Amino acid sequence: MKSQRRHELQENVLGSELAQIANFFKEKGTAIVVGLLAVAVIAAIVAYAYGSIRDKQIKLRNDFDQAMKDRSISPEQRVATLERLSGQDDNKRIAAESLVALGDEYSRRMLVAGPTADAVQWKGFADLAEGYYRRAVETYPDQQAIVGRARFGMAKLAEGREDFETARGEYRAVLDMSGLEGYPVHAMASRALADLEDLTAPAPMATTAPAEPETQPATQSSEDPPDEPTE
Repeated sequence: MKSQRRHELQENVLGSELAQIANFFKEKGTAIVVGLLAVAVIAAIVAYAYGSIRDKQIKLRNDFDQAMKDRSISPEQRVATLERLSGQDDNKRIAAESLVALGDEYSRRMLVAGPTADAVQWKGFADLAEGYYRRAVETYPDQQAIVGRARFGMAKLAEGREDFETARGEYRAVLDMSGLEGYPVHAMASRALADLEDLTAPAPMATTAPAEPETQPATQSSEDPPDEPTE
């Protein structure tokens, strides 16, 4: 009898709880469904946004690689692409790389023109190259490896102008940057600085001291008595 009564009580409690749950969903069901739909929509938006960002990053990298490696495009097309990439904010590393690549491009044009080029044109190339390098240094100081390459380019430009003190300072700035040990630009700067020191070292001075007179063997004076004849 007691077990039957206990069973009835349990059934009543269970029925009451189920009724409460049913009433809860009846009253809050619409709000819950709306909430779940909102979560699903937000998740879809986040996934779409993430996918768009990823696709944009991939396109930026592909555009940069094409500008640097595709020899079928003209130099002016390359410059136009790099200019666009250097001005975007979605990928700072590619922006910094593009600035250095532009500096390299105009440094190369300056070298190709050579000493016989028009002085105004030669200076124009040099100024453009330095401007791009300097923008990379000042705008993206956290991109150390790229900043090191920019400073190396500025040092080479200074050497071309025979501004050896500025070149020396830029090479040393590369060597002083933390975390660049092991990077090619660090080794290049070390070699270039050593070559620059050899180039600008003062030549050894020739001695001006008079030569020592040669010692002449002593000669017998005419006033000295002749040697005694030997028997």
